Amino acid sequence: MTILRDLSVLWSLIHILILFIFLYESRYPRKKTLILTCIFMTPLIVLNVWGLIRLGAETMGQVLLLTCTLPSFIFFFIMAKNRNAKFLFTFCLVDTLSLEITILTNLIDFYLPGQYYVVMFVTRLIAFPLIELLIYKFIRKPYIEIQNRVEKGWGAFTGVSALYYLLLVLMANFPTIVTSRGEYVPALVIVLILMPLMYLNIFTLLHNQMNVYNMEKEKQALHLQASMMEQRVAQMSQNEEQTRIHHHDMRHKLQTLSVMIQKEEQAEALKYIADSEAELNKVQNIRYCTNPVIDAVFSYYCQLAEEAKIRMELTLSIPNELTVNATELSTVFANSLENAMNACKKLPTEQRRIKCKCISKPQLMFQVSNPYTGKITFDSKGQPVAEEKEHGVGTRSIAAFCDKYDAYCEYKTENGWFTFRLAQS
Repeated sequence: MTILRDLSVLWSLIHILILFIFLYESRYPRKKTLILTCIFMTPLIVLNVWGLIRLGAETMGQVLLLTCTLPSFIFFFIMAKNRNAKFLFTFCLVDTLSLEITILTNLIDFYLPGQYYVVMFVTRLIAFPLIELLIYKFIRKPYIEIQNRVEKGWGAFTGVSALYYLLLVLMANFPTIVTSRGEYVPALVIVLILMPLMYLNIFTLLHNQMNVYNMEKEKQALHLQASMMEQRVAQMSQNEEQTRIHHHDMRHKLQTLSVMIQKEEQAEALKYIADSEAELNKVQNIRYCTNPVIDAVFSYYCQLAEEAKIRMELTLSIPNELTVNATELSTVFANSLENAMNACKKLPTEQRRIKCKCISKPQLMFQVSNPYTGKITFDSKGQPVAEEKEHGVGTRSIAAFCDKYDAYCEYKTENGWFTFRLAQS
């Protein structure tokens, strides 16, 4: 009676799909991804289960690469957002992890007392959901973050992972199933122990690379903020010096005005007052908010906008004390304003315009809108796709901020305007 064996294989194949969906990023929306996956993978799973029933476990184990691994690889490669070494590593990771569970449960079932594959069925029934729970709660989010931030090292890690997968397939199934070659079982067990240790080292290296990346980005952000603060301080010092000069000259101006009034030169006096007021307005220190870091960001980009002949329309209500880190929030402001300015520079001068609104109560909400030219495409997550290879870093930085502070961000186009909106939960 092999019904439990066949059910355990069906159970394993279904959960291999679930594991892979957890860890890879599709180029399509989630609903479409699930529908296409069911359409393609269901017949493939049925075919392999039918082959198991007709040809037996040993034969199907030997043709597994051709009947299951290769077709599923081609399908998911077409579906994948990242068609590179990152995808290959994720595919090998899931297949190797699933193969390890399959081999271990097979060995346990073979060497423990019992009949009719009961132990195999029960252990797989428990093992796959347990692994999925651990991956979903503890691994999925940081692993996707690593994929989005780490660019180097994936090729070497993929090669190691693929070789481990091939080694497990060969040791477990060739020339016959390993349970019929008892002298090879200890060596296979050692390989099964080494595999999680290998992945632990790989993830440690990838995580360290991500930390280096984050530190470099933080360093760049701090350098930018320091430059903006220096510029803001210099601007304020210059304005204060000009204000001091105007105050010093005020006595002379009042005397001149007094003479004009005595001579009843009212029109000249009014013009003199208006000119003096306009001169004073030029040197006023404009404060965009009370938080010095955020104020420096808006001061910096408003000056750049003025130089680029971009009209800025600001409605800001930002207190000194924030519920988020001011440095990280300033990076969100800087990235969104810089993206808006880059889009405006492609337009005629009379169309260059940026609208920016921000409030902090009842919750932090921020919106930047600007006109644009050309076509903007969005990925499966609703984020704009960068036209150039080196671009898109700002969008990833904003996504990291949202993940950290449980915020929601939205990008949309409507009537020739591009709008970025962020709201903290």
